[in-house]
Amino acid sequence: MDKNKISKIEIVVGFSCNNNCMFCSVGNRNFDKTTYQVKEDIRKASEETKKEINFTGGEPTIRKDIIDLVKYAKSFGFEHIRVTTNGRMFSYENFTRKILFSGLTGAIFSIHAHTPELHDSLTNVQDSFKQAMEGWKNMRKCGGTIDNNIVITTKNYKFLPQISEMLIAYGVRAICFIYPTIDGILLKNLELVPDMYDVSPFIHKAIDILEKNNKTTWCLNMPVCFMQGYEKYSELVELRTKMVWPDQETNLDEKRKEGRIQVDQCCDCKFRAVCSGIPKKYIELKGDKKIMFVRGELILNTNLSYLNHEHK
Repeated sequence: MDKNKISKIEIVVGFSCNNNCMFCSVGNRNFDKTTYQVKEDIRKASEETKKEINFTGGEPTIRKDIIDLVKYAKSFGFEHIRVTTNGRMFSYENFTRKILFSGLTGAIFSIHAHTPELHDSLTNVQDSFKQAMEGWKNMRKCGGTIDNNIVITTKNYKFLPQISEMLIAYGVRAICFIYPTIDGILLKNLELVPDMYDVSPFIHKAIDILEKNNKTTWCLNMPVCFMQGYEKYSELVELRTKMVWPDQETNLDEKRKEGRIQVDQCCDCKFRAVCSGIPKKYIELKGDKKIMFVRGELILNTNLSYLNHEHK
């Protein structure tokens, strides 16, 4: 792994969670790192980059030691200290103030819908939307920056533009659209896996809205053939992120290539040399009939100005 290319380190603190999302790619939630293990992860991370560290899971904010972990990260001088969260703990204003005072600079919320009914049906927890949005308001009031992840499902993909508009109104800084990883709990809810072909126009429209409002956006796990005209937001963009899992460390740009294959149509695509293909599990579930190659001169690398996009 090229240390000079890593600008962000995400520490997976464990898999315990107070939501029960129907699309979750985690299966076994019975593991959490000890405080000592996470602090060792933080210390090692500081030797690679001081730009950004992010706590993820599971749900990091339900850990009893999360304030201590944030303080510890702050002692190493990271420029950005953030947490990926369902937002519910932030509905407690005292918690929000305390964690921000301890050194947290921002959060990446996971709001997957524009209505309580739809969001709660995906998280499988009643009032999770109400709590998350209350947490959002507390973060804004207390000065924290907020980005948002939206996991795309059959239930919400047609509403991506509306969700984006709502989050813009609430002051979101950036939105990441995530096509779901077909694993974990999602394997029991395969009806939630949407067709990429159907999803594309709604992602594109949402990106147009975000562009118009000068918001940062990108999309994970959608092959570039479904992002024509929106290549600079596609998964060809380098994330330059290191993930520290319970049992391994991976470069996310390499990790997301796992389990991918190129189908017959890919042989004539101009992106075939730089695209890792389609998730094998997607092909097994949906087939490859709607996958179309992109005509044009062969692209040999992604170091092109229109594809470069640093997520801050």
